[in-house]
Amino acid sequence: MDTFTSGTKDKYISEHTFQINKEELEINIKEMKKNQYKIQLGIIIDITSSMQKYIDACKVTINQLLENTKKLFKNIEIGIVGYRDKKDKIQIVIQNFTTLQETIDWTKFEAVGGDDCCEDLPIAFKNMLKLNRKP
Repeated sequence: MDTFTSGTKDKYISEHTFQINKEELEINIKEMKKNQYKIQLGIIIDITSSMQKYIDACKVTINQLLENTKKLFKNIEIGIVGYRDKKDKIQIVIQNFTTLQETIDWTKFEAVGGDDCCEDLPIAFKNMLKLNRKP
């Protein structure tokens, strides 16, 4: 087993350590490359105003993930749903599934709102399940 650490050195954002069975991972990667499965990666992010440093950390981590993924798979798409408080003017922001050759419009995921009303995570999940590939 190999141990990997992902995350940031920011004192407010924790690092995450996980273990991977390297041999099993290599077998799975070979199988996926051989079959070229279509992979859709959906990410949900809290984009209320207090979350800016976490959004920035997500951007870095997601971009690293995408760069590494591009090396392994050609048939992968990513979609993102950002959510805010129930009473915010713009509650949900969506990046439909795009290929890795296309770019993510991070400007849409600006940290605003969040007047301490509860965030609407259920609507974020609902929107994630409805994401479509861009025409």
